[in-house]
Amino acid sequence: MKKVTVKKLFLGCASIRSYIVDKQLEKGLGIIISYNKRRMTVSYEQLNKKWQIHKREFKSNWGVLKYQLYDIPFIPDDMNRKRNEK
Repeated sequence: MKKVTVKKLFLGCASIRSYIVDKQLEKGLGIIISYNKRRMTVSYEQLNKKWQIHKREFKSNWGVLKYQLYDIPFIPDDMNRKRNEK
């Protein structure tokens, strides 16, 4: 699994670049999203769902890559465990 660190959340969602998501889907792997010392594990099955994607295309700082953003609701693993225990 690839680890991705997010600095900010937008409306409770972590925005992940499309080329990262696409590469993990090709490999059949999920990702681990870290934010503010908390982490969320997104399995391949969850990653394969149709997440909200921004229609706007962004350019990397060097202008080489173009990408879109996937918004994945950030629910830390420890909160998921508490929900499952109830």
